[in-house]
Amino acid sequence: MEEIINGKYSLETWLGGGSFSDVWKASDIQVPGVVKAIKIYKPTAQTESLGREIMMGEYGIMANTNHPNLLRPDYFDYCRGGKYDGRPFLVLSFCERGNIKSLMGKFSESDAWHLLRDIASALDYLHSQNPPILHQDIKPENILIGSNGEYILTDFGVSVKVKPHQDFSDKSVVERAKLSAGTLTYMAPERFQKNQKPLLSNDVWALGATIYEMLAGFPPFELGGSNQRNGDEIQPLDNKYSETLRNTILETMVQDTSKRPQAKILVEKADKALDRLAKGLPVDEPEDETPNDVEHEEEQNKELRNDEEQRETSLQNNLKSTQIEESAVSDVDNNTTETDDGSSEFKKTMVDGGNATYEPIPDPEPLPKPEPLPEPESRPISQSAPAWLYVVAAIVGLAIGGLVSFII
Repeated sequence: MEEIINGKYSLETWLGGGSFSDVWKASDIQVPGVVKAIKIYKPTAQTESLGREIMMGEYGIMANTNHPNLLRPDYFDYCRGGKYDGRPFLVLSFCERGNIKSLMGKFSESDAWHLLRDIASALDYLHSQNPPILHQDIKPENILIGSNGEYILTDFGVSVKVKPHQDFSDKSVVERAKLSAGTLTYMAPERFQKNQKPLLSNDVWALGATIYEMLAGFPPFELGGSNQRNGDEIQPLDNKYSETLRNTILETMVQDTSKRPQAKILVEKADKALDRLAKGLPVDEPEDETPNDVEHEEEQNKELRNDEEQRETSLQNNLKSTQIEESAVSDVDNNTTETDDGSSEFKKTMVDGGNATYEPIPDPEPLPKPEPLPEPESRPISQSAPAWLYVVAAIVGLAIGGLVSFII
C-alpha cells in the first residue's frame, strides 16, 4: 500500500537509513514531476528519547546555510496519520545518482581532486560560520553526487556548533550524545580521548580517510583513529596517483591536529591540481606555459641577458680604466729611483697586456744658461731730460743775461 506523508509526499523507494532515520525517495503528488528525499525519524529503544531532538537540531543547524556542496533540509514537520504518525521528518532535494559508496576503488586522480575540492569547500563554509559548524560524520555514504557530477555533503544529524572555550559539562543529553556520535571508521584519533572536545580538524581527518578509501578500496583503519593511536600506520596508496595527492591525503590524517591543513588550504591545493589536469599537465611538475608565452618569455630573458651583459661590460671597462690610472700613478711612484749621479731611472714598465719590459728613462737635457742683459745705451740729456727742465734752463739763461747787461 502506498504511504502518503501529510497528503503531499508519496514514498516510493527506500534509499537507506542510519541510527536515527530512514530515507525515502518520494514524489510530490501536488506538483507532478517533482521528486524529493524524505528523511523520517526511526525510533529505537536506544534513541526514543533522543531522536526527535536530534532531527529538530539538524534542521535548526542547517536552516540558514546556503552552499552548492551542502544538501540542507528544505522543510521540517511531523507526520500526521499512517504508520509514521507523530514522527518528525525532513524534506530534502533528491540526488538521482546516489552516494559515492558504489564507486569505492574506482576513483581516478581527477575524481579524487574533485571530491577534495567540493567537500573541503563545503567544510570551509561550515567552519567559517559564527559559531563554526562541525559535521562529525563525513563518510562515503554521506556524500552524494549531484546532477552535474558535483559532490554534495549531507546528513547533519550529529553536527554541532563549536564555541571557543566551551564547557561541555553542562550540555544536554542530546548535545553530549552528539559529541560521541559518528561512524567509528572515520573518527579522528583525538575523538577517542577521554573528555574530548570537538575540533574542526576532526572533519579534515574524516575527509582524508574518505578519499583514501575511494582510491584504495578500503579505509585506512578499520577502527578509525583508535588504530592510529595504538601505533598502526597507513598503508601507502598506489603510485599511479600523483605524489602531491598521496601526500595531501596523508597530511589530512596526521595525529597532530595543529599540523592538519585547514579546509581552505585543501580547496586551494585541489583547484591548482585540477587546473593542471585540465591543461593536460602532470600534477607533480611545474606548470608549463603555452608556446607563445614561452617564446615571449625567452625573448624577454634574452633582452634582459643582453642588458645585463652590457652593464657588466661597462662596469668592467670602468673598473679597468680606474685600475690602469691607479696603476700608472703607483708605477711612477714606485718604479722610479734616483741614481748616484742624481739622475732618475725607471725600474719597470707594464706593456702589451702585462708583459714586463725594463728600460731606463733618460735624464732630461740641461736647460741653456740665460744670456746677460745688454747695458743700457747713454743718451744726450736733450734726448733724455724731461720738458720742464728745458723751460727752467731757459729762464735761468735769461736771468743771467739780464744781470750781465746791468753790470756792464
